[in-house]
Amino acid sequence: MCTARAASHAPPYTLLEVRPLRQLLFTPGVRVDYMSDTARWTVDPRVGARFDLSEGPGRTTLKAAYGIYRQAPDPSESIAPFGTAGVHSSWAEHLSFGVEQNFGDVVELTVEPFAKRFHDIIVHTSDETGAANGVLNENTGSGRAFGVEWLARWVARSRVSGFVSYTLSRSERRDHPDEAYHLFEFDQTHILSANARVELGRGWSVGGRFRYVTGSPYTPYVGSAVDYDAGAYAPIESPSRNSARSSAFHSLDLRVDKEWHIGALRLTTYLDVNNVYNHQSEEGRSYSFDYRNSKALGGLPILPIVGLRGEL
Repeated sequence: MCTARAASHAPPYTLLEVRPLRQLLFTPGVRVDYMSDTARWTVDPRVGARFDLSEGPGRTTLKAAYGIYRQAPDPSESIAPFGTAGVHSSWAEHLSFGVEQNFGDVVELTVEPFAKRFHDIIVHTSDETGAANGVLNENTGSGRAFGVEWLARWVARSRVSGFVSYTLSRSERRDHPDEAYHLFEFDQTHILSANARVELGRGWSVGGRFRYVTGSPYTPYVGSAVDYDAGAYAPIESPSRNSARSSAFHSLDLRVDKEWHIGALRLTTYLDVNNVYNHQSEEGRSYSFDYRNSKALGGLPILPIVGLRGEL
């Protein structure tokens, strides 16, 4: 059996569903883009596959996927005077494979390793001669990412539903082929999320969410120099790029909902309490005038929100 799906808006994207066997499903696809930065068309193939090793409440499924994805440059990167004409899109290869296991048709467990390679990343040129000639950006960067994701999901067949997910990963990049890899600015080693919801009856429900995320890397200042012309201190960055990390983010959010039906109108009022235990997650750093001392800048405190939503 073969079915096709196509995007109804530009850029065109086509996905086929091919089932040569009852337990085997292929989903080849392709995305076609016109890249205005290079005035040419690109064709990005993608393919996925699922194979059921067993059926029924204890179903075991193997799956895999591969695809190419592109990201066009921002106007500030490719349009003068701030950008460089001729800078083209960066692109990446995504590969994943994994196993899905159902337990009693109620609990579903997924384990999925993944790997990515990034090509033609746009970087700001460090070549003074090139900068003097108007070459501010160039496609010389590359990167890689790899890790594994776990997901345990309680299928909503009763009043209780929820899931727990955890990702262990590492993402690295370099600006030029002759450089060593360093961490991406948004590398996150650990990502943990747990959600739960309980239907209490009579339109009442309660839920909660817990999140834990490793802090983002940054390049610390290791000292400063006096700029006598400006009458101020100028910071000196560590030669080891992104060698420090912000403290981890974690938060517990709780929610209570009450739903009413008035004819065709459905009204829902809710109370959201974000960051219940008032953890001040680090959002950045503040430095003293001479950059000798620093302190973390905290995020939002505990935040209660009351709302009303109506739907017809």
